[in-house]
Amino acid sequence: MRAEAGEELKKKIDEAAVVSFDLYDTLIFRKQGEPQKVFRLMGCLVQRPDWPRVRARMQRRAYRDVKNTYGYPHPSLHEIYQHQCAKRAADRQKMHQNAKRAADRQKTHQCTKRAADRLRRIYETIERRLEQNEAFPNRAMQEIYRYAKNAGRRVVVTTDMYLEENDIRKILTACGYQDVEAIYLSSEVKKTKYDGSMYPYLIEKERVRPGRILHIGNDEHADVTMAGRFGIRTFYYIDGDRDFADSLYYASHSEMPRLSASRTEVQKAGIDHPDRSVMSVSKIVLSSQNAFWYLMGYQIGGPFYMGLCSWIKEKAGGRKLYCLSRDGYNLTRVMKKFGMDHCIYLYASRRALLLPAIDRLGEKELALLPPYSCGQTVGEVLDYLNLEGITDADLIRQGFSADTDVIRTKGDIARIKKVYVEKESEILKQCAKERMNLERYFRSEGLFGREALFFDSGWNGTSQYLLERIYRLLGAETDIKFLYAGLKNSSKSAEYLGGSHYEAFMNERLRPQKLNAVLDGAAVLELFFSEDAPALQRYGDAGLEFEQCRQNGYLAWINQGLEDYISHNSFLIKDRWMAGLQRYALVGIEELLTMPSVRQAEQIGNIENVDSISAGSYMKKYIARIPVRSLWKNPFLDIYWERGVYRHPKNSLAAKLFVFTRQRIAQWKGRHK
Repeated sequence: MRAEAGEELKKKIDEAAVVSFDLYDTLIFRKQGEPQKVFRLMGCLVQRPDWPRVRARMQRRAYRDVKNTYGYPHPSLHEIYQHQCAKRAADRQKMHQNAKRAADRQKTHQCTKRAADRLRRIYETIERRLEQNEAFPNRAMQEIYRYAKNAGRRVVVTTDMYLEENDIRKILTACGYQDVEAIYLSSEVKKTKYDGSMYPYLIEKERVRPGRILHIGNDEHADVTMAGRFGIRTFYYIDGDRDFADSLYYASHSEMPRLSASRTEVQKAGIDHPDRSVMSVSKIVLSSQNAFWYLMGYQIGGPFYMGLCSWIKEKAGGRKLYCLSRDGYNLTRVMKKFGMDHCIYLYASRRALLLPAIDRLGEKELALLPPYSCGQTVGEVLDYLNLEGITDADLIRQGFSADTDVIRTKGDIARIKKVYVEKESEILKQCAKERMNLERYFRSEGLFGREALFFDSGWNGTSQYLLERIYRLLGAETDIKFLYAGLKNSSKSAEYLGGSHYEAFMNERLRPQKLNAVLDGAAVLELFFSEDAPALQRYGDAGLEFEQCRQNGYLAWINQGLEDYISHNSFLIKDRWMAGLQRYALVGIEELLTMPSVRQAEQIGNIENVDSISAGSYMKKYIARIPVRSLWKNPFLDIYWERGVYRHPKNSLAAKLFVFTRQRIAQWKGRHK
């Protein structure tokens, strides 16, 4: 909460006798942000994908029927489920009306009623448990609450909610609000703030003049307008979005130790919060920017990893798993929560695997070598490979004036490949040396046994293709198998992985059309599969050598968010929930990549040079930001996230139309190859 708003609220408290707080999104938050997401998680857990729609319909019907039958506007959670059970019993009775014998009809009805009652109790219990687990205190309102209590004011909670008082008491106690004097709950008193009937009841029960009651809430109609009609003083709380991430981070780290992020790592990441070993977590305040990344990791990356990890545990079957860096960074940290301690972080990268996989410069090998797109300088491409022995004279013979020339056309790409062919012997010597260095490192990690199981985020399967080539060149008879987050349904993937052993998490759960729509934003998915540390450059004669690159603090916040989600929800890591977790894993990912909000498109889309393979100084490349001047410089500009391009507020209509046209032409060509 802004400091000036907090001071204004404290002045109002000083003038009141009774301070009334709204509950959800004021005193407490839900970790997923809204009840519909709780229903969505529950639906996945109980194998009912339609549950959010069914649950919403149950609530609407129960609201309508109790209003018509009993005259009060708000049913409790128990009444919502009882109403659904009664409706199903009536439907079943109609189904059996034409049965031949009344005795059989009655027996069937009793059996199905008992089964429905049992299922209702299970569903109701699950929802209550999830609601209790979802709740965490609003840090800003905790301070206001303590201020009111210390000032000797009577503090009550007034809320429209279907949970009963017993549940609300448990939630308040767990969130540190043990000494609330009274709870005015619509499901109990059968009056609501929304229609105004709750406020006369509040005035009557508190026995004070309306002007001596201060009500604090985040709903302008229910908490401000309706309360004001009865003379109650109000405070419109509008800083919930700002306080949400800060409170969630505080709740995560005031309750539990962090799984990682030592002081050195925090300083290395360059993020603007101190380590807990240096300063109390109560003094940490997330900036708006860091809050965005933290919530992205928590609400999207966290569920994704819960499902992915449960799937990997099933597929690994107790075998040792080698997680390629940097894609396996989060996996090696959180798989311990799933009872899998034998995950090994293996240093590897496309850049480091590329030269060891080459023993000739045929057509396939040349296609593996950069450049892959336009926009880099010749020197940047050669630096990426660290190729020795290519001189200016070699470049001039192919029509380049110097290594500062920019690669502007596909013809330029072809000319660089001709340079490689001309210097084949020198390049192959370097490849052989890098292969020996790789073999030394892999042997130290025990990677030349009978079989080796790897994890890679995926997308095209390049790493597996390169590793299989390397093992073959080294004469190793190791059976290689890969587990992927997802693989594109493309000719490139089919070419790389024909005959290979692999399984992919997303591919098992998404239809091809949806899979392609999601993986078109693979550059965004990479944000959940990266360590905020330099990538491996090569294996080197003296040991591992890493790139020199600037740190990206947003990765540290994303990683921390997803780690905190798994710690908070570890109670779900049970065999009976595994299938549900895997289903729920892709819900947030699908929404982000295919239907991003404007803010998501802008914040994520502004990340630059996300693809180190094609990054260059000539022109910045963004995930979804397409400046018109960039298109003039490079009409073949890489499109990393098409849906994000259309939603990004800074992209011009001309840029969006250009991208749309180019992508449709590319799709047409792909279908007619």
